[in-house]
Amino acid sequence: MEDFEKERTPTSCPPSRIQDDQGTQNGSQSNNNHVIEIYKKDDLYLEARNGSRDAFRKVLDRVSAAEQTSFSDILRRLSPAGNTFLHIAAKHGNEDIVTYIAGNDPSLALYKNSNGETALHLAAKGGYESTAKALVKTHESMHLLSSNEAYDNNILRAKNEKGNTALHEALINGQESIAEYLIQEDPEVSYYQNEVGESALYLAAKAGFVECVASILRSTTDQECINEQFKNNSPIQAAIMEKNKASNLGCSESCWSTSIFISQDSLVQIQELQQC
Repeated sequence: MEDFEKERTPTSCPPSRIQDDQGTQNGSQSNNNHVIEIYKKDDLYLEARNGSRDAFRKVLDRVSAAEQTSFSDILRRLSPAGNTFLHIAAKHGNEDIVTYIAGNDPSLALYKNSNGETALHLAAKGGYESTAKALVKTHESMHLLSSNEAYDNNILRAKNEKGNTALHEALINGQESIAEYLIQEDPEVSYYQNEVGESALYLAAKAGFVECVASILRSTTDQECINEQFKNNSPIQAAIMEKNKASNLGCSESCWSTSIFISQDSLVQIQELQQC
């Protein structure tokens, strides 16, 4: 299972420390702060992946009683890839468990695995829209989300090791409806660039997601920010490149292209054309 591939220790501060395969602890922190790794044979793992809230809670109660351990400590256990139970539930689109875990410990929504991914990254790139919405709404309800917060404290702005936000991941993986939702929740994230200089606006144009591009431009009032997007990795360049790629593949009826018009004030309008 991918969740259990051996990964390096996360660079962000974890809920607790990780043991390696030999049972020794990575890092220099005291053994009093170690955790038992999550393994795919564990009942809690199976319930987090596919189970119901009631079933997960029953197993959680049983483990807590047997080990004399708090719910919080159990929920903060990690897989070798640095995934919490919240990551696992989000990766498999288990909205019921995501809502339960995030409601019990909202801070877990901000925790990053070995690849720097939050649970929202995994839900977004996996195409689990209701799960992604549940994570954002739970985070908002706990007053952890603010437009003035740095991205490290905001799940919409958190970046993985490639510099991708959850919005980047949704666009890269073709999850258009999730991308539209994330743009509406925080339009400013659309201009965040990843490690290779790609913004969400660039990726949306590259993917041919005209509505996403239009939503980004409609919701942005900062003209300087818009102008900046047309330097280096320009959305226009991305759209043209993808149009040419489609043409080379012989696409005629169902392909897309993007028509971009820039006025004297550099205002941008996007139109979807039906044919190449």
